[in-house]
Amino acid sequence: MLRHCGAVARGGEWDGDADRPLTAAGRVQAERLAGILAAFGRAAVLSSPSLRCLETVDPYCRATGTAVEVVPALSEDGHADRASAAGDLIRHLVADGGPVVVCSHRPVLPALLGAAGRAAQPGRSRGELLLPGEFVVLHSAGGVVAAADRHAPYPIEG
Repeated sequence: MLRHCGAVARGGEWDGDADRPLTAAGRVQAERLAGILAAFGRAAVLSSPSLRCLETVDPYCRATGTAVEVVPALSEDGHADRASAAGDLIRHLVADGGPVVVCSHRPVLPALLGAAGRAAQPGRSRGELLLPGEFVVLHSAGGVVAAADRHAPYPIEG
């Protein structure tokens, strides 16, 4: 479970929230993140259709030769329209147990982690969220999350 890297602020010149790109620092963060994710091996990639999520996973996809699968339920609007869809997806992924990178947004991540189970939320209280570029690796066994590790992003200057 990955929160997109640093993005431009809401509002302003963007036609819609889904069109907000990564900042220059966010693009650097995404490039660094690609190497960290690649250390876990090649995985399928599921992403919100929002530009900032797609830009976050792009360096990893290029490095591993993996195509991104766009999943509208992982977006803020998709989750607002049908919150159960993202949770159903996560429960299916945990039961399957295969390696998958899931990139989404701060408002959606609590529901995704909640669907994965209590063990998916290490190191912080339930109310605290992932930072931009931070991710949680979920380790499943027997169709349930057995352990989870949080990985904070490198600090980016500027």
